[in-house]
Amino acid sequence: MNRLDGKVALVTGGGQGVGLGIARAMVAAGARVVLVDRINDRVEQAAAAIGAIGLAGDVVSASDAARCVDETVRRLGRLDILVNNAHHVIGQPLLEVSDESLETVYATGFLGTFHFMKAARPHIGRGASIINIVSSVMLKTDTTGFALYAATKTAIRSMTRTVACEWGRDGIRVNALSPQTDSPAWATWSAAHPDLAAKILSEIPAGHVGDAERDVGPVAVFLASDAARYVTGSLVLADGGRGQLR
Repeated sequence: MNRLDGKVALVTGGGQGVGLGIARAMVAAGARVVLVDRINDRVEQAAAAIGAIGLAGDVVSASDAARCVDETVRRLGRLDILVNNAHHVIGQPLLEVSDESLETVYATGFLGTFHFMKAARPHIGRGASIINIVSSVMLKTDTTGFALYAATKTAIRSMTRTVACEWGRDGIRVNALSPQTDSPAWATWSAAHPDLAAKILSEIPAGHVGDAERDVGPVAVFLASDAARYVTGSLVLADGGRGQLR
């Protein structure tokens, strides 16, 4: 029941990092996968590497979301799984947050998730699974330096629960997945903030930052599969235990 044979998945932010790791795991589980990323060369290379389809699109744009979903259905005939992963992270104390930063974090995170769920709805039905990527940062009592990011992920989690209720009678499941994984964004940030990165590592009982494909990918595959047919509206943590330390 953990297999995804015959299913079609669309993964935003799939050109690298967590999105690409989840996409790899879904391809390995038998799904046909479409990657969406705002950088055309990156998404084409990633798609070619894993045997997927790559589409250039900006999650901030409602028209891009509709185009990517429509193109997925046109080329593959259906849509069963949507993974809303794309999100531009800006870590700043509240008083340093500019209007531009506010717009970027909110639009790429909350609005991107909203746009793709709304665009996907006419094409999905009973048995479909939506997975919205959130973060254990939103669960911490001290979110210093991540005011926008933590708030936006909390908003995505709340919207996830609402849509799970609204669409549940139609057999559509919607869950939030909170990973703690290595990625290009993590590598860049941790190199710039080694002391904070070491603190985060110390908060992970498993003792390491997870691998997107091996540690988080199988959890996403489970949530997308028929094995999770009774799981909806949930927050699932795949973060080595960090989210429990709050």
